[in-house]
Order: sequence, then structure tokens, then C-alpha cells
Amino acid sequence: AKVVVVMILWQQMSVFINMMGFLMTTFGIYFLFRATITTGEDVDWLLKSLVAASLIIALSMTIEQLTGRNVFADLGRSALSAVRGGRLRAQGPFQHPISAGMFGAVMLPLYVMQLHRGRPNKIFWIIGATAAFVIVIFSASSGPVLSCIAGLGALVLWKIRDQMRMVRWT
Repeated sequence: AKVVVVMILWQQMSVFINMMGFLMTTFGIYFLFRATITTGEDVDWLLKSLVAASLIIALSMTIEQLTGRNVFADLGRSALSAVRGGRLRAQGPFQHPISAGMFGAVMLPLYVMQLHRGRPNKIFWIIGATAAFVIVIFSASSGPVLSCIAGLGALVLWKIRDQMRMVRWT
């Protein structure tokens, strides 16, 4: 829908090329994951890799929060962190602090779920959840915080998923 709306709105060839690149990236990632993640072990490996990535991002955002300088500045990111309402908004390797915070907000419920399922290496999932929480907090954005609350709330309601009709009516 985004592609059609943007192309109708702008009606330029450069926008068309940009949107085709967007579609190729989206479908390419989908088919890459579809081809490579076929078993539960693949999902476990992916989640463990995401914990490592979350830890690196959280450490970089902590440094950014303490120094005010993005450690990824040499790779094309903005050197100075954004400030809004007197609060530093770390972005790490992401294009914007909101994107960084949403990454943490999506990862936090996944790590908490792994911890709750009684998976081995509980300390590993605790580190991942802590890193995701740090990412959300240091992004200093309300959208990721609310998404985090919604995701964790969904996990709390998981046990009563069979009675959700009653919960919705209540």
C-alpha cells in the first residue's frame, strides 16, 4: 500500500525506482529468512544472534548517552546525538532514535518469553532483556516505551488467551 500511495502522490521516476528498491529489499529479506530459518534450532540461533546484536547496540547507546557522541559516526551516522526536551536521544547504528527504541521494544518481549519458557542459559536471556530495555530507555522516545508496555502486557495476557473474548467485553 505504501508503494502505491507514494507513487501516486509524487508521480516521478526517481520515486518509482526508490519504491522498487524498497520492495526488493522487503521481499529479499522475507525470502532469505524463509529459506534459511526452517527449524526451531534456526529460530534459537537467530534469537541468540539478536541478543549479541542487542548487547552491542546497548553498549554503543550507553557510550553515546555518556559522551553525547555517536560511536557509529565514522560509518555515516550523525556525530552528535539529538536532544529533545533537554534529554539526549541516543540512536546507535539506527537512522533515528525512534527506530533504535523500536528495535529494543520488539526484542524485549521475545527475550522475556524465552526466559519465561524455562530455556537454558537464563542469564543469557536476562542479559538480552536488559540490553533491550537499555535501548528503549536511551532512545528517550515515548513510542518505544509504549510499545514495550504493550508487548509485555500481551505476554501477561498470554495465559488467558482462551478467555480473551470475555476480557475484551469486560
